Amino acid sequence: MPLGPLRCAAFLGSFAAFPALAIALSLSARFEPEEIALDSRAQFVVETVGPGRAKMSELPDTEEIALRRLGSAYRVRSDGSVASTLTYLATPQKTGTHTFAGATVLVGGNSVPVPTARLTVRAPTEAALRSGHLPPAVQRLHLYVEGLPKWLYVGQTVPVEITLPVPNGIRVRTSEGAPRKIGENFLLGRSCDLPLEQMVELCDLRSGEARWRASVMATVPGELWLAFALGLEVAEEVPLLEQGSAAKNWEALFMAESWAPVVLSSVRHGVSAIPLPTAGRPEDFNGAIGKFFLSVPPKIRCVEGIYEVQVTVEGEGNFGTLAPPSLSLDRCRVVRQTRKMFHPSDPLGFRGSITFSYFLAECRTDEPPTFSFAYFDPESGRYEHLRVRIELPAVGQKEKNDTRN
Repeated sequence: MPLGPLRCAAFLGSFAAFPALAIALSLSARFEPEEIALDSRAQFVVETVGPGRAKMSELPDTEEIALRRLGSAYRVRSDGSVASTLTYLATPQKTGTHTFAGATVLVGGNSVPVPTARLTVRAPTEAALRSGHLPPAVQRLHLYVEGLPKWLYVGQTVPVEITLPVPNGIRVRTSEGAPRKIGENFLLGRSCDLPLEQMVELCDLRSGEARWRASVMATVPGELWLAFALGLEVAEEVPLLEQGSAAKNWEALFMAESWAPVVLSSVRHGVSAIPLPTAGRPEDFNGAIGKFFLSVPPKIRCVEGIYEVQVTVEGEGNFGTLAPPSLSLDRCRVVRQTRKMFHPSDPLGFRGSITFSYFLAECRTDEPPTFSFAYFDPESGRYEHLRVRIELPAVGQKEKNDTRN
């Protein structure tokens, strides 16, 4: 039997007879779902049970998550308390695990802090992999990462290799040029002087195995993780001779050309990135990490009183961020300094050499300039300091030699 207006008012008034202090306040907050892709949306839900309706009094600004109010719902419970549900649309701004805190809600005239909620935002490629199961035809496909150490120094460059074995009976073709990196705290090393891509393909898919090589560098200290993902199109080959009729042969032919898109991802590799030690660090250390050598040509060129001195840094390491050697001189003036093209000795540019040119004037041959280069050796865990002194010939003598040659 429906309640009339007077009976309804009396019915609601009976709940107000309960003392407000007797109603315990409960409060919860969560993201639904708690893990999404960067190009997806979630809901931020705040639920309260208390002596009155809940109202969000303050919504803090955040660079990670943008919130927009969707609506509110209220329900009066049998004990006189009010259940409130406040819903917001959550739009992620960057990947990572974001903690939302600092919001308050008004319940029964009291301001109450909203519990902390966390939202994990993953890269779109990784989220696509985690959203479902791989088709049976491609369950044998796996992406492997080799050469990634358990720990490394921040700024250290290490080469890694990504491998995709392709078993018999499966054909694949890439929908992306190379595997994508998953992990914001790593860079794929690349020198600005190198005409190389960030990742080098070593073998195509028709050989039964695809391999890519990249140089990886951690940018921040801490416990980090890194993975790679690759978009593919896959088809399962069906032997035509196993079919019993011509119709089945045609059917198998079309089945072999049916390509299905899929995303593969490697296992998440945990890496401990540690900062470079401060003990024993030379004053002229400029971030070189690896193994390097310093050399100069046996003859120094001199034209019209200007010495051109070339110093070569060769070895292996982070050539992409390498600074020129330091020059210590008292009786010389540097006219100009240039850096020549980096000459890699491997496709990634992990090994190679860079030649720096210095043009010096007003030099005294009895006080030759000294070049020094400091680097950190990750294998020994020590800083190394290289020095080379340049013997400058007399200007007139050098000019005579140049004239005879």
